Amino acid sequence: MTRWSEEFWREAASGLRPVPFSRFLSPAPFLDLPSIDVKERVDAYVVSVELPGLTDRDVTVSTERDMLRIQGQKTQDHDAATQTYRRSERWFGHFERIFPLPPGTAADRMTTSMRDGVLEIILPKVGSAVEPPPTGVRH
Repeated sequence: MTRWSEEFWREAASGLRPVPFSRFLSPAPFLDLPSIDVKERVDAYVVSVELPGLTDRDVTVSTERDMLRIQGQKTQDHDAATQTYRRSERWFGHFERIFPLPPGTAADRMTTSMRDGVLEIILPKVGSAVEPPPTGVRH
């Protein structure tokens, strides 16, 4: 709750951009879940997921019954587990995010890529001819 409040007031006081209220209505900050953006293009929906410190081997993306499932595991270093922390803000453990797919999504042509800690999922729309190249994230 404190993190949510600090982010809200920091962005509100900056005066550089409007405060995105929908971001503060998301359960992700309260549950330590990865932040997600969903954009719509003419040919596809693009889902971007912030996953710092993870690789494509740590994440699984799947679709089933008109739902998109993103799950993964962030493990703590063995040496770090035996040390005494003065402050720790990083999260570790299993996470899972599930979202309904928009109507008209060709889920069977989904592609994924991971770069610089950001997972990008491209969900083509039915009838679009664009086929992005396959990548290493499991699905």
